[in-house]
Amino acid sequence: MAVAALKRKKMLMEQQQKIAGAREKIEIQLNAIEGAKMDMEIIDNLQLGTKTMKEMHKDMDVNKIDKIMDDMADQIDVSNELANAISQPIGEVYDDEELLEELNDELNETLDDELNDLEQVKNLPNVNNKNKITKQDEEDLEALLM
Repeated sequence: MAVAALKRKKMLMEQQQKIAGAREKIEIQLNAIEGAKMDMEIIDNLQLGTKTMKEMHKDMDVNKIDKIMDDMADQIDVSNELANAISQPIGEVYDDEELLEELNDELNETLDDELNDLEQVKNLPNVNNKNKITKQDEEDLEALLM
């Protein structure tokens, strides 16, 4: 009986190892199937994405897009031109450089006039301190200085 029990134990252990080996192979197969299923889902999604992009791009074309971009740039230019036209001042427009030149000319004229007046004062006859300045002399001098 002990021998029979030992044989039975050995047979059960071999059977247990066979079952464990089979179970391991089944687990490996399940993992492979799950991986394949995941791969199929990925491929299906990639195909769907590609199909969707083709649908989206079927009406698009680089030349069309270039034309749209050119048209948009043209419209922006038109908009800028309109904005510039609207912002133009109404009435006479004075050029700052011309105004500065005119002011400079007027200042030079005034300075020339004042220098001429000084020259006239220099050309007045010497007046002796002993002589009195008359009211008429003061008025003449004042007229020359203005």
